[in-house]
Amino acid sequence: MELWVESPLATRANTELALSAWKNTVATLDGLGRHTDGLVVHSDQDSVYRSHDYLEQLLIKEDVRISYSERGCKDNPWIESFWGRMKTEIGSQIVEAETMSELRSIIAKRITYYNTRRRHSMIGNQVPLDYLLNNREDTDNPLAKTGS
Repeated sequence: MELWVESPLATRANTELALSAWKNTVATLDGLGRHTDGLVVHSDQDSVYRSHDYLEQLLIKEDVRISYSERGCKDNPWIESFWGRMKTEIGSQIVEAETMSELRSIIAKRITYYNTRRRHSMIGNQVPLDYLLNNREDTDNPLAKTGS
């Protein structure tokens, strides 16, 4: 199963782009039998993710929790670590992409690898897809219910 939905890319961050990505995330989770209620979303520090429209959608309409580090919403080491690692692993490919289509393909391959093949120590050295499928909301596993 591929965990990358054809998402729009843009030359700069904006709320519409972030909300479109969130909509794709919700659809993917629904397809896996998961819900957003009570999930923790680790956002980037960009102002897009602190905008009224973005926060209203996630906090009020979707009933998720937003993760801000101890330093507040201007810093989130978890998501910054993710993007830093991605830039280290495929940064040259990103810079060398000549079209948005090529860039989309590069990112799609990395996200698919990250979610379906790369093991993560925080979830018992499983790949995220296996973790989501094995810790469904209809189980007694407390991690499945909290999204942690």
